[in-house]
Order: sequence, then structure tokens, then C-alpha cells
Amino acid sequence: MAAAKATPKRIYNPVTHHYYEIRQHSSKAGKKGEIKGLWSSSPRDS
Repeated sequence: MAAAKATPKRIYNPVTHHYYEIRQHSSKAGKKGEIKGLWSSSPRDS
């Protein structure tokens, strides 16, 4: 039995050569699958 494929946390735009972060869950801030902004490898301040 195959496991469901997980949604990617980021997508790549070959035109701009940037990665974009994808929203993993729906919330008040937006729906699942929306682009949140540029991907950042550094941890965010809480």
C-alpha cells in the first residue's frame, strides 16, 4: 500500500530563480496551497 505523496513546502520559479514557500494548512491567514512568500532557510523569530 503506497503512502500519499506530501505537498511540497516550497516551489521553484525557473524564471526568477527563487523558491517560494507554500502554505501547508488552511487557516484564518489563508488557504492551503497558497504562496506565502519567498522561501527562507533561516529560522523565523517567534
